[in-house]
Amino acid sequence: MAIAAMMMMVRPSLAQSCSDTTVSTQAELDTAITNYNTFCGNGDSMTIDLAGNTITYATGLTLLNNATTAKLFIKDGTLDANSQGRVLFVVDGDITFDTMLLTGGTGANGGAIQLQQDTNGTLINTTVTGNTSSTAAAILNNGGTLTLTNTTVSTNTITDDTTVGSVWNRLEGSTPVLNLNNSIIANTFDSGGAAIPDCRNDSGTVNFSPGQSNLIEQDQAGGVACDLAGTNTLSGDPSLGLLQDNGGQSNTLALLPSSTAINAGNNAVCAAAPVNNLDQRGVTRPQGSVCDIGAFEFEGFGSLSIVKAADPEDGTDFAFTSDIAGGGSFTLDVDSDGTYADTITFADTPIGTYAITELVPQNWQLDSASCTGGSDSGSLNDATLTVVLGADEAITCTFSNEKLGTITVKKEVSNAADAPSGV
Repeated sequence: MAIAAMMMMVRPSLAQSCSDTTVSTQAELDTAITNYNTFCGNGDSMTIDLAGNTITYATGLTLLNNATTAKLFIKDGTLDANSQGRVLFVVDGDITFDTMLLTGGTGANGGAIQLQQDTNGTLINTTVTGNTSSTAAAILNNGGTLTLTNTTVSTNTITDDTTVGSVWNRLEGSTPVLNLNNSIIANTFDSGGAAIPDCRNDSGTVNFSPGQSNLIEQDQAGGVACDLAGTNTLSGDPSLGLLQDNGGQSNTLALLPSSTAINAGNNAVCAAAPVNNLDQRGVTRPQGSVCDIGAFEFEGFGSLSIVKAADPEDGTDFAFTSDIAGGGSFTLDVDSDGTYADTITFADTPIGTYAITELVPQNWQLDSASCTGGSDSGSLNDATLTVVLGADEAITCTFSNEKLGTITVKKEVSNAADAPSGV
């Protein structure tokens, strides 16, 4: 009876260890991966939800090492390896990243991810950027199966062997398989900042979603190109924006209006699970008739201009902060000395809601702030103007200030009490 009681106490604990969990720190993530490695068995699956959190590594992350068929899913957040090694090293196991940003990796072979022989790695609606390695700037598939679905791999750096690209599909015991579905591999650089080929396939298999629904900016030449036929992918610059908050639970690389990845995806891939007609941010796909390649679905862009009006125009500098990309802080004035302009324009700004705050100088007051040229005139709360920018709108927001004057009150007292009486 005592043994039976002990078993009843232990079993729930074991089952719970392979249960879904939400994490916000590296310690919690390490524990969750250890639980997957230790307690998940054949047929099990486990989901680690970052719930929009960014986990910045203080040390190297626990290796993924589970020899069973158990599947691990990590979703909805950012893993920043912070130059502490790879984002994830998969010794054994089956890992899927969904709606994630993977950055800051510095693994020796595979800056963000290395898959060992017979492992499985899947990236869905995920951005892989800002990783550095001596070989395979972003991902090394070392005899495993790597699947990129509506994923953007861009702006990763190789410091040594510049012939292997950001994604290297490499024979190591087992034949490596690379599946590319509506994905971008681009902007790989050497340590000097020169552009180099982005993808290499050594004696492996590469499968493509139908049509030219993937983009490899600069493929390797000859027998090691990922697209040997040269007809399965688009090439050239995908025209991506800077890594920034474009909405959603992790930062993204927006498609700029000139991007050839817009309306170039395969709708069947976008509609099917696990993409489910959504992008990394949760934006509906497609926005037009055809969905886009990569993790970001283009909704359209507009422009925002901020104008300063002041009375008097005495050269006072007005400082602003905002959440507009490239406009975290700026200064305007209305004199003619050329120090600052009275207008600043942010072109090619992704549609969305933006907040602009004026730091009102001493002895000035903000009389009004409003916008024209779009569907929203803005909403002013204290010194913060919030405005919604729609597709193709050119909105101008004007902040009008007035300088406060000074009123001096002077009291004069007549000494009438000292005057002689009867005069």
